[in-house]
Amino acid sequence: MFKLAAAYIRGNIKRCLAMLLSLTLTVPIFVALSANLGTQQLKTIQTLNQNWRGAYDILVRPPNSALPLEAEKNIVRPSFLSNTYGGITLPQLDTIRSLTQVEVAAPIAIIGQIYPTLFPYSDVSALTSTDQPTLLNVKTNTLSRNGRYQKTTDSFVFLSPDRLCFDPELASYTNCTEKKPLNHIPTQNEPPVFSYGHTTDPEETKHLTTGTANLPPAQNIVPIGLNYLPLTWAAIDPVAEAQLIGLDKSISRGQYLTAKSGIQTLPYETLSPELPTSTQRILPAILTARMPAVDLKYHLEVKQLEPQLAQLWKHEGASETLVTKLSSAPQNTLIEKDIPLNYLWQQFQNQFSFSPQNLHHNDDKIALTQLDRIGDVTYRAKSENHL
Repeated sequence: MFKLAAAYIRGNIKRCLAMLLSLTLTVPIFVALSANLGTQQLKTIQTLNQNWRGAYDILVRPPNSALPLEAEKNIVRPSFLSNTYGGITLPQLDTIRSLTQVEVAAPIAIIGQIYPTLFPYSDVSALTSTDQPTLLNVKTNTLSRNGRYQKTTDSFVFLSPDRLCFDPELASYTNCTEKKPLNHIPTQNEPPVFSYGHTTDPEETKHLTTGTANLPPAQNIVPIGLNYLPLTWAAIDPVAEAQLIGLDKSISRGQYLTAKSGIQTLPYETLSPELPTSTQRILPAILTARMPAVDLKYHLEVKQLEPQLAQLWKHEGASETLVTKLSSAPQNTLIEKDIPLNYLWQQFQNQFSFSPQNLHHNDDKIALTQLDRIGDVTYRAKSENHL
């Protein structure tokens, strides 16, 4: 008994000594590593503080454009350009550039806001058939201001397996043979009906988001709603911006602006040869890769109507009898989901092409159709394409 107790005590002493030795070695190593980490962090912060600089060493802004908080904290808000109109004159800019210690002077002039149209859509190819006519009910609920603002749009979409043609006399798409309107423009509180067909001609399907009626053979879409995205229209010196912040190195798709970039006047390709042609002024543009957080989202709900009603719509078109049946007809839910605004922004970027060689329908580029300008500012045209 005594021998067993003595052996147990000796074993515990050995374990205690081993643990003591481990702690004696570990604590100094941990302290040394922590001190080294603190030194590295201090050096990193010191290096950043010594080399940190904003986009501008000196920022020249119009008088009274700084907010009281900016003046109090000696800061510049990130969106300072959003409501800045007016500024220095071109001779004053030349004076700044002539100073000996000025390497780059990059002017920015905010012209105003433009409102290009976005035609967002949701792909329902996996849930519908492209071989049979289909009628869908599409409801989009727009939510904003923390849910205090809501707006619901209700429409129907007719998907035909055949190619559709635009009839200018009917102001509608038809099945190309029977000449019966498949679109319905409501005159009262009825929902509209949009129509899409299918074709193998790539020339007819490359503008599927811009109002054309024909889709690729295996694709079905439903419009989410017609949206207008306000974009700030600013004039810059592309050479100076490239030198100052490397803007030309930030282009992920398309081509960078040049000193000769200006408003283009391009032919407007109409949806039908019978419609009159015209010209359209097109803007050169740079778009951000992602949209910042915006208090706006869409709730999409897509329901399919009974196949018999779709067959009747294919053969009879938008008759008053069928239009009155749409809202009360049985419906089967296919999609119910929330759509973030960033998804629509990606579609917007994919919709617009900025290659000057692509001179097709004007919706492929940002057209200067409407310009909102705030502030008591007057711009004088230097030439046809420059202010």
